[in-house]
Amino acid sequence: MKILFGPYMLPAILVLTVLSGCGNVEPPSSRTNEETKNASTGFPITLTDALGRDVTFDAPPQRIISVAPKNTELIYFLGFDDRLVGVTTFCNYPPAAAKLDKIGGLTAQTINQELIVALNPDLILCSDRMHEPLIPQWEALGLKAFVLGAESLDAMYEEMQLLGRMMDDTEAADELIDSLSERVETIETGIAKIPADERPKLFYQVWDDPLMGAGPNSFIGQMMELTGGENILSDVKEPYPYVAHEIVVERNPDVIFAPTTHSQEVNPEEIARQPAWKGINAAKNKRIYLLDGDEVSRRGPRMIDALETMVALLYPERFGHYLDEGEGEPE
Repeated sequence: MKILFGPYMLPAILVLTVLSGCGNVEPPSSRTNEETKNASTGFPITLTDALGRDVTFDAPPQRIISVAPKNTELIYFLGFDDRLVGVTTFCNYPPAAAKLDKIGGLTAQTINQELIVALNPDLILCSDRMHEPLIPQWEALGLKAFVLGAESLDAMYEEMQLLGRMMDDTEAADELIDSLSERVETIETGIAKIPADERPKLFYQVWDDPLMGAGPNSFIGQMMELTGGENILSDVKEPYPYVAHEIVVERNPDVIFAPTTHSQEVNPEEIARQPAWKGINAAKNKRIYLLDGDEVSRRGPRMIDALETMVALLYPERFGHYLDEGEGEPE
């Protein structure tokens, strides 16, 4: 048997729900941005985005359009939301984002270019390669674009530092990074005390048809590693590979995680009833858990909320208190 890898071409709905949060773009160059981070705080400054583009800012942006929910959440958590003038129809968190002008969906086909121009932004904050074709069009109109595409915690922290430099407020970025990293360290300390034989084998079902999982070289894969569990796809290089059902049966995960929605609402009972999966431990022991699809896919601060939920479900006697606590909403 073998794992079946398809080309990185996803169903249309998956592009909106997974690719918007789970891209495979390399994080910004740490060397270039480290040099920028240590430079003077004066402007102009030049920062390197996730596509390797050097973007120069003569002054901190004051009118920002976010064309990805992850970026919208980052701006709010960093406290720069007073500079947001437009977001997508998928930007549903925090609730205050609903009050802003909607520039359309996530893809080039659904974005309202006329409204973007009318809002007169001095920065369009993009995500991953889905917006790359639009950048030349925006630049031809004199609009500045910057792409974020973190696929790890460290890269996410670096993006926060980049935004702090961009907005001329590195203290806000440092405070958010410290807060999030402390929560991760608390989990790591607790996981270190759990014996190896109490750590479950895990499978994360990114998509159901065709079946797609999360490999270790993805943000979700890193979260699985932080839980202390064993990702049954730990030997896979692709971030989000297509997987044969037989592989899941053969590797027999103790726990299956899935987001709350694929093309429609996910039902854990239906997952458990799949004929090929009835004998696996996760189905037999009713350990199929749903995670908030927005939290777990957007590669922003709420990924830590999802991580806390994961460890609470895996080890309720040690981390169950996380299920009773509210999520960290931006001020």
